Order: sequence, then C-alpha cells, then structure tokens
Amino acid sequence: TRKESSAASDVYKRQVFNILLLAEKENLTMLDTAAVYGNSEIILGNLASNHFRIISKVPTISNRYEEIKKSFRLTLDRVKRDNLYAIMLHDEQDILNKNVYSELASLKKEGLVNKIGCSFYSLDALELALKQDLDIDIIQIPASCLDQRFEKSGLLHQAKDKNIEVHCRSLFLQGLLLAENAIPEKVKNITEFQQSLTRFYNFAHSCNITAMELALSYLHQSECIDYGVVGCQSAKQLTEIISSYKSVSNRDNHIDLNQLAISSDRLLNPSLWN
Repeated sequence: TRKESSAASDVYKRQVFNILLLAEKENLTMLDTAAVYGNSEIILGNLASNHFRIISKVPTISNRYEEIKKSFRLTLDRVKRDNLYAIMLHDEQDILNKNVYSELASLKKEGLVNKIGCSFYSLDALELALKQDLDIDIIQIPASCLDQRFEKSGLLHQAKDKNIEVHCRSLFLQGLLLAENAIPEKVKNITEFQQSLTRFYNFAHSCNITAMELALSYLHQSECIDYGVVGCQSAKQLTEIISSYKSVSNRDNHIDLNQLAISSDRLLNPSLWN
C-alpha cells in the first residue's frame, strides 16, 4: 500500500542519514554515486552535508555526446550542488571518443567540476586511454586481493606518473570475500573460483585476521590506489568496515598478497558468473 511504501521509504532515509552521520564523524569525505543508481543522487542531495565531496558518473553516451552537459546539470540539480568534486564516464569506451572527452573537459573549464575521468573495467581500455594522453584526472577500476590485474599490468603506475587519482571498487569482490559460509550457488559451481576463495579464507585464518581485514589490506598496501569505494546498507556495516581498516592500518607487518591473485576474466567478471 501507499502507507507501507512511505514507511519503508522513511526507514531507508533514516538508514542513509545514520550512515552519513557516522561517515562525517569518522571524517570520510567522499561520496560515490551515479545517475543510474536509482534515486541515490536525490537522496544525497537531501541528506548529505557540504562536508562531503561528491563524485558521480555520466550514463553510457555512445555518439550522443551532446547529452553529457544535460545529464551533468540534472545531476547537479539532484545533488543540490553548484559543482562536483569529479564526474566520470560510466562506459570506458566513451572516453576514447574525442567529442565526449571535449564535453567533459568543458565542464571542468567552466568550473562545474574539479576532476574528470572514467570508470574502467578492462585493461585494454585503460591502456588505450593512457596512450592517447588524455588529460584525465581520475579513474575508477575494480581491484581486490584476488583481482590485482590493473596493478600488476603496470597501468596504475603509468596513471600515477600522470598524476591521475586512482579509486578502486569491488574490494570485497561483490561481497564474495566476506561470504565464507554463504557462497552463492552460481559461484560454487566454478571449481577454480571455489579453490581461490578457499585459499583466501584459509590465508586470513593463518594470518589470524578477519576476511574483511585481509580484503582491506590490499587497499592499504597498494602504492597506486588513492581511495577505496565501499558500499554499506547500515551504519553498523560501515562501523565494521572502518574498524577493520583501522586495524589493518595499525598493523606493523606487511602481508604478501601475491599468492592470492588470479587472472581469469571468467572468475573476476561478475557478468560471467552465471
């Protein structure tokens, strides 16, 4: 019913508010969102204080590059800001389009955004973008203890040489690195993946740390990654993530994570798990 829907919406907003309250208290300063993430931009516009810098993403553009500014201004309206910290393209192929890049650059020139860039999924696309010597400021890539492809390829070092800010997502590999006792059936059926996850969990036990602490160790120890992008559904979950990262940061010993790395796209690309 409408009343039930309204009540559920109020509960959701309170959860978001509590998450933001905790994030601000812990001095987390960056919020990552996108136009395609439901009504997240609107909710952040209503609840997020100016303490936070906002990063958003432009939906897939293809050849409709004239849609970029329209999409961006809608984002500004939704988040109730005059400018953003960063805007990224959601589709890695769009950054290779000179017209699309030009539109992004003009937003920065107008002072509407501080940094421009792209969210990448493949090594090939990032390599092409770096070779084109585009003046991008920020990139987002998938990375985790198991997925070390971008760093091992040397591309992140090239990005840092160009002073590009690197953000990584999927640190928990779609939650699989935190699901030792609840691995989805679709993943259990992939023998190689099951072996890799078992190796990860056993390694965490041998180091006497939690799976979350081991997963966050990759973020803490990486020389090339500036920020980790993590999601949570409650303030309690965020508290656990913050506590785990602080525990990792306070450890003196360096953990050799190389033995956990895998390279199979079949295993590291969630769209191929079915």
